[in-house]
Amino acid sequence: MAAASTYLIAEKNRDGQRGITRAEAGTTASPGKRSAAVTTSPEAVTASRAAGTTEAGQKKKAPAATVSATCLPATYKLPTGPATCESKKDICTVRSPYYVKNINSLCGGPPALQRVNIISEPPTGGDPSVFYCVAWTGSASDTFRDAVLLMNAPGYQCGADLVDPSGTRDALGEAIVFYDTEQDCTPLYPGTRLTYPAVLDYSSLGDQESPKYVCLTEHVGA
Repeated sequence: MAAASTYLIAEKNRDGQRGITRAEAGTTASPGKRSAAVTTSPEAVTASRAAGTTEAGQKKKAPAATVSATCLPATYKLPTGPATCESKKDICTVRSPYYVKNINSLCGGPPALQRVNIISEPPTGGDPSVFYCVAWTGSASDTFRDAVLLMNAPGYQCGADLVDPSGTRDALGEAIVFYDTEQDCTPLYPGTRLTYPAVLDYSSLGDQESPKYVCLTEHVGA
C-alpha cells in the first residue's frame, strides 16, 4: 500500500509539471498573429527620430515671403560724396541731393518747372550786386510751394538761391536771375536735382506783377 501511494503522488507531480508547461506554451504567439506587445529595434527608433527632426527642421526653415526694396547706388551731392543707396523715385525727385551719372537718362529728362507762390518780397529792387534767395514757409503741395523772396539775406535764412541759368555760383542782380520765359537751368551740382527751373507767382500779393522765371538751387546740408 505504501508503494502504491508513492507511485500515485509521483504521477500527480508529473501531471502538474506538464500542465504548467502547456500553460506557458499557450502564451506564445502563434504564427500569423501579432503579439500585443511590439518590440522596436534601436535602429528603427533612430531612423524615426531622424525623420521627425528633418521634418521639423524643414518647417522651421520655410521662410515667409518678403519683398525687399530695391535701390540704386548714388553719392551725396558730388561724385566723391558719401556713398548711399536710394530708390529711383528719391533720386529723381526735384530738390534731391543724390548724385548719379547720366541722371537725365535715369529720370527721363531734366527737372520739371516748379511753381513758387511769393507771399512776401523786398519793398524795392536791388542793384547788380544783390543776392536773391527764397525762404520756404512750410506751405506746399505737389504743384506749388509758398516762399518769401529775400534780398542779401544770410545763407541760413534761405531755402534756395536764385542762380544764373549758366550754372555759375555768382548769381547777382535782377537782370541775371529773373526772366520772362522758362529757362534751361544748368545744374550747380551736375548729376543731382538740386538745381531746377521755377516760376515765381506774385498773385497772392494782390498786385499786377507778372510771373518771373528763375533757376533755383536748393540748400541741402553744408
